[in-house]
Amino acid sequence: TRLRTVTGVQTCALPISSNLAELMRIITAASGLHQIIILKSVIWIQLITWGHINLVGIIFFGNILLLVSLMTINKTKINYNKPAIITASALLIFHNGFYDATSWATTMDYLFVVAFAVLSFYFNSKEDYVSFLLALFFSFLALLSFSNGIIVMAVNIFMMLVQKRKRQLIMALVMSSAMLIIFIFLIRQGKTSLTIPQIKPEALVFFFAFQGSALQYFYKLLLPVCIGSILFLTLIAATVRQYYLRNSVVYSVWLFIATSAVMVTLYRSESGLFTAISNRYGFFSEIEICCMMIFLNDETNLLKSEFRKQLIIPMALIIHLSFNFFFFPEMKIRKKLLEEAACDFRNSKIVKMSLPVIPENAVEILTSAERNKIYYVPDCEK
Repeated sequence: TRLRTVTGVQTCALPISSNLAELMRIITAASGLHQIIILKSVIWIQLITWGHINLVGIIFFGNILLLVSLMTINKTKINYNKPAIITASALLIFHNGFYDATSWATTMDYLFVVAFAVLSFYFNSKEDYVSFLLALFFSFLALLSFSNGIIVMAVNIFMMLVQKRKRQLIMALVMSSAMLIIFIFLIRQGKTSLTIPQIKPEALVFFFAFQGSALQYFYKLLLPVCIGSILFLTLIAATVRQYYLRNSVVYSVWLFIATSAVMVTLYRSESGLFTAISNRYGFFSEIEICCMMIFLNDETNLLKSEFRKQLIIPMALIIHLSFNFFFFPEMKIRKKLLEEAACDFRNSKIVKMSLPVIPENAVEILTSAERNKIYYVPDCEK
């Protein structure tokens, strides 16, 4: 994944270890507080199938899972304007604006965890035992996709509690405890500290900014904080109105993202407020906006008038285009920086660090890749 950061390559070859124990150590090794076993497994499957990694294939697979998530939401109970609401949600989610989450192979775990979370919440809403087992299965996949996957089972347990499904609740508590033990064991194997950093006073601003980060035009904090505050207050209103009893899937996804915001605030707020409006976090924010839109559509008169109903798709289209207009050009700038760094390396020139695109150890990464016959920077002129 570090190689992708430096070169922007589409494919590269990696040696496959014949030692099963070594392979399992690599796949289960923690990445900070994250377990990205699913992404590593996808990479390993590509390696044994084709002998190389196809980064475009990984991106395609992640976005297919995202499409499955939207199709799953479409199967839930949306009382009014369903075609318009689903179309608007598709416009808000599928674009190149938040490229760092949806168009970058190394962050496909963001898409994986959301997709598995949605599938887990969907099957948990069915209440029969086969669906219950599927909900457990997908929650485990979410846990193995990214660190906030740990929240999925907690949300499912909350839903079982309010729906008074006592037998399934007991089973879920036992299974989730086992999952948690496995997760902590794998994280501890990587010698990662699980201690919570000291919370700073601006953490609340970070929390709201994260939730509203989809609308962080010009990387300004004011609008994201305002939008995030509205999203959180609306979630509280949805909870008070017991919306979880009428559309448990949408409510569960919404609660999952809001709780993820708490998790990110605890472990990332020390990096500074502008981390909250990073391009990749906008992906989570736009999903939360979709959940609020569905809630307002179902529970209020806000979108029921004929005039407002006709505005749903045009407004979503305007936001969709604005995402591409404001954020996609950054991807071209990143590509240019990557190409220049690779070219400087090939021509034995000084590789200029440019965070977060070109890391400090770019030369070390590329040298190691060539030494291990993983990737070779082609000749280029500059």
